[in-house]
Amino acid sequence: MVSVQGVLCAGLAIMAIMLGGCGEEEGTTATTTPVAPAPGPSTKNTSTSSTTSTTSTTTTTTTSTTSTTTFDCHLTPAPTLCSAIPANDALARAEIGEGIKYVCSQGGVNCTTCTRTDLHVRGSYIFNEFFHQHIKSGNAACDFKGAGKLSWPNDSKCRPSLRDEEWCLPKTGTTSDVLTTHLQWICSDGGVDCSDINGGQCVFPKATDVMYKSEWAYNTYFRKNGATKMSCAFEGSGQVMSSKCSLSPDQLTWCKAKSGASKEKIGEALGYVCGDGGVLCDRCQNEANKVDWALNEYFQRSWSAAGAQACEFKGVGELSWPPSSPCRPSKKDEQWCLPNEGLPREKLQSGLEYVCSEDPSLCTFVKPGGGCVFPEATDLEYKVEAAFNNYYQKFKGVKGEDACDFGGDARLVPARNSAIIQV
Repeated sequence: MVSVQGVLCAGLAIMAIMLGGCGEEEGTTATTTPVAPAPGPSTKNTSTSSTTSTTSTTTTTTTSTTSTTTFDCHLTPAPTLCSAIPANDALARAEIGEGIKYVCSQGGVNCTTCTRTDLHVRGSYIFNEFFHQHIKSGNAACDFKGAGKLSWPNDSKCRPSLRDEEWCLPKTGTTSDVLTTHLQWICSDGGVDCSDINGGQCVFPKATDVMYKSEWAYNTYFRKNGATKMSCAFEGSGQVMSSKCSLSPDQLTWCKAKSGASKEKIGEALGYVCGDGGVLCDRCQNEANKVDWALNEYFQRSWSAAGAQACEFKGVGELSWPPSSPCRPSKKDEQWCLPNEGLPREKLQSGLEYVCSEDPSLCTFVKPGGGCVFPEATDLEYKVEAAFNNYYQKFKGVKGEDACDFGGDARLVPARNSAIIQV
């Protein structure tokens, strides 16, 4: 016999949302288990690696009673969580509402446990309960036509741990075929138990499933084998990343956000980089370094084709160089050898050609594709500064100050005078 409550749940979506959803009748059990939590194609693919946890405790006291009511909206702790997207607009609210209606009509989730009126909070609780009941269905169990999103607590075994100083992750842009090849090897001959990511508690978004599984596999193999660079090789597809998202000192040129850039402009740049730019920004869990890390990740994969333009971002980006980079004079030296101020372009060009002919190894980094990227307006000047100074530092022990002559077109300056040159 169909109960009155069951009829209300199935037929009145608005009432189901306003009254806190419909739960199962006491003593009843759902007889069917849906495979897909929400029919129809997904309209969004949203994920985040930050902790998604919502807590609310409300105490109600009246003059006619002394009872206390607690509304529990905690997300059930687990390696993978499913929450509702932010209810920022009418479309999002409608999609969350439809998801809640769907879950509460299926049975199995007590929709009366969390009675918060906040649609995002209540939807997150209901979605997460449903997700963990149907986790074997994978990411489809947190779809809800795009109203659900997967996330992982900071201590989740599904994502690299913040307790480790370094991680091994696939390079951005590595093809799915390459990732799949190494993933299969790691989970077989590599000796790693991959049950957590293959039908286990670690569930990832459909669009990035192979990449996220590969991140887990690369890093697990890396830690199991001594966390050495060799154990992160994977035929050149692996890279060691700082868990604090600090920029790698092994890179010759960096791209960072200008110190005076507005939050709005930075947000636009970050939105592009983390979207169409293809950078997996949720890899970085350190918000203090996230902007510079994301811009630099995009730059590193783009500079060989786009040069300094890869760090433009409508005026937000700015090139800089690690202290150990051969692209700029080092503050560790006592003196620098630099071209004279105001030297004509012809002189600069001839000086560069002289150094490159005398010792080609000194020009490796400043040639196209060499790794030293300079602002377009000062490209030649910076190349000559690097060439002259590297030549002087290499031959000063033999030639002394004559190693900085270059036909009278160069001069020695104190390295401590930071006003002379940008480093």
